[in-house]
Amino acid sequence: MSWSGTHALVTGAQGFIGSWLVSRLLDEGAHVVVLRRDIPAESRFGIEGLEQRCDVVLGDLVDYESLVRTLNEFDVKAVFHLGAQTIVGTANRSPLSTWETNIRGTYTLLEACRAVGVVANGIDPPTRRTEATTSFRTARTSRFSRVTRTTCRRRPPT
Repeated sequence: MSWSGTHALVTGAQGFIGSWLVSRLLDEGAHVVVLRRDIPAESRFGIEGLEQRCDVVLGDLVDYESLVRTLNEFDVKAVFHLGAQTIVGTANRSPLSTWETNIRGTYTLLEACRAVGVVANGIDPPTRRTEATTSFRTARTSRFSRVTRTTCRRRPPT
């Protein structure tokens, strides 16, 4: 699949995996939109100049209206959701904030994609599908929980 000309939203672009994903998408000709809540102290995303090659939207994963606006204004056709609070020490100190970002943020993004009709995988435009895979580690155990291929279909207009 060619990403050339595809408008893609990447959450978590300032992280290790996210910055490499953004770099690859840009190299393949995608128009990359990045959701950013805070300005990180240092990250590959800023150091390598990726930020200057993307459209950066200040927003939060739990802000439904901001997500819908971003998806609409940039005509996003693919979403890569890597944004999360991943530091276990922070999760232990602030479990509610971690839940808000990791769980509520994920379902808010999926709902915004469903409402707007984003095609996340870019393969099947007629069905307007959004698929997401996420994994998370519980703060007090080393077990991983995994949710895969969550498919949301757009409701027909009423």
